[in-house]
Amino acid sequence: MSEPDHGNEAGPLSDAALQLYASLAETEQEIPESQRAALKELLDYGLARPGYFRTNTWVAVPPWDAEAELLAAEQNRMALSLARLREVPRTMVKAAQAYATSGLHISGRSYIIESREKVNSEIEAALNNAQSEITTAQPGSRSRTAMSVATPRDQGLLRRGVTLRTLYHPSSRTNPFVQEYVEAVAELGGEVRTLGLEFPRMVLVDNSAGFVTLKLPGAPEHAALHTTDPAHIAWMRNAVFDAFWPLGEVWDPTAQAPTVAADEIKATVLKLLLDGHTQRAIEPKVGLSRSGLDRVIADLKADYGAQSLFQLGAKYRESELCRPASDE
Repeated sequence: MSEPDHGNEAGPLSDAALQLYASLAETEQEIPESQRAALKELLDYGLARPGYFRTNTWVAVPPWDAEAELLAAEQNRMALSLARLREVPRTMVKAAQAYATSGLHISGRSYIIESREKVNSEIEAALNNAQSEITTAQPGSRSRTAMSVATPRDQGLLRRGVTLRTLYHPSSRTNPFVQEYVEAVAELGGEVRTLGLEFPRMVLVDNSAGFVTLKLPGAPEHAALHTTDPAHIAWMRNAVFDAFWPLGEVWDPTAQAPTVAADEIKATVLKLLLDGHTQRAIEPKVGLSRSGLDRVIADLKADYGAQSLFQLGAKYRESELCRPASDE
């Protein structure tokens, strides 16, 4: 059977192609050279296939069959493209981290900070010296202490005319300390979005300072790469942060709180469990503490009538959530 050509953009069928299609619907037949272009149009839409009874003949494919096959192929292509779109920035972040950890590539403008205290100190100093733009990505949980420092600092920056864009995980929508922060900065023009994908923790200040966490074998738990190279910072902003930002959902504190946040967290946790991640590894990915993740898993077990994680995974795979989308 000849497969439709999904690699090219097929235009509307010509009159010649429609006439040939009507003829093939009546009987299978050989196609003369003069009608090969029309046949190609039909093949692009999956509307023709080799004949059943004779060689070198063609027959029409019912339009509903061709439509189902064509739409399924296009949906698969779109899914692969979206997966690629999401994977490229994550891959580039990992590549940048691997590149940066080589001693041959750490210059006077880029170096690794190994302790949490030093990381926080240098980030705070850079933020306080911001002149025009701050972009931050915070995938993990945020404490009362962290937000009590961030709120007045960022309010002051916004009042000075510094623009602020921040990306959080959807779980932050249920964090009261983050909620208060978002209300405070939004009043002054700060932009906040949430994204249920795994993205790197980073802080970018103007073109003068960039920080990104290092998650590599052997690296200290709280290590970060600090760079003051404008080219590196521009790449981190344009190729990494700006790739995730359009995918995020705007967090408008004046609007009614979305009910999908909890469902999105549950869906993310389920996917990570099915992918083989441990609960300890899941916690930072969804921005939850151990007790918070335990509550989510307990709710999931109740939702699916499961007694164990294994049973939860089995029941989830059987549910509608894991079935391919229909062609309707």
